[in-house]
Amino acid sequence: MFIVIIIHLLYFFANKIIIKFIVDKFYSGITTLHRLNLDAPLVLVMWRNLTSNRVPDALHFVELFILGSSTWLAYTADRFFEKIEYCPNKSSRFSIGRQNPHRFILLWVVCLVVTVWVSSEMISYPIWIVGWCIACLVFLNFIFNLFEYPKRINFLAKRVRTSAILATGCIFWDIGNLSIIRILILWLSFYFIFELNCFLIEDQEQRQCKLQEMNIFPHAEYCSKLLEIRFLFTGLLTWALWLVDFKILAFSIGSTVLIALFLRLSTKDVNAFRINLDTMYWLLPMFNWICFHGV
Repeated sequence: MFIVIIIHLLYFFANKIIIKFIVDKFYSGITTLHRLNLDAPLVLVMWRNLTSNRVPDALHFVELFILGSSTWLAYTADRFFEKIEYCPNKSSRFSIGRQNPHRFILLWVVCLVVTVWVSSEMISYPIWIVGWCIACLVFLNFIFNLFEYPKRINFLAKRVRTSAILATGCIFWDIGNLSIIRILILWLSFYFIFELNCFLIEDQEQRQCKLQEMNIFPHAEYCSKLLEIRFLFTGLLTWALWLVDFKILAFSIGSTVLIALFLRLSTKDVNAFRINLDTMYWLLPMFNWICFHGV
């Protein structure tokens, strides 16, 4: 009897150690992705993947590669030139460029050359032209970002501009394949889900600053009203997506909003909240896509 109890205890603690090891390794990997600025490309790739109703083929994976690499190029360039003194809670996102600037610049240039070459060889000419138009919008947004701090632009704020560009990047591949109504519903859905991410992170940062200044209540009440409006629009768009037969996308948006709300209520540290939210934004769509397709 004593030996049986010892075996059960060893089995229990072994399982605890294994689970803790897996969780630690998983979170370490997530943190590494965050430091390499790979969370934003993963978010775009996973959400874009949910809109495709065709069987994945070589062209589909090329589209995902171009979207992901272009997002990484824009995101890391913005982090590299952004003044870190205005972003004290975002230091981990700057590490890839600030710690090894020469290697980063070399890697960035190589990634740019490969992306341009692949897009020019594999993508049709009309889509290629539209892609370069979006690239021009990204460049204009980058210029705005350079001169936005320390004073924020209230009209067309950074999160609004960025979310609109990201939503356009997700749907422009399907412009010739879907009706105007479906394109509009898709664009609005992506815009609101991406803007919600930016808003929640900004709210968390402002909440911490206001809390330190002991002036949290007016800010919290104002942000709660803005969140209610966003949840209302997101709910309507989720319903519209379900009606136009984008069920996996509708389910993903609904579940993402719920988990984002849970993270907002349960996570106090700004940097941990950012990492957890960004991870959930690509992990959940990937999990839903695997479940719906039975892969």
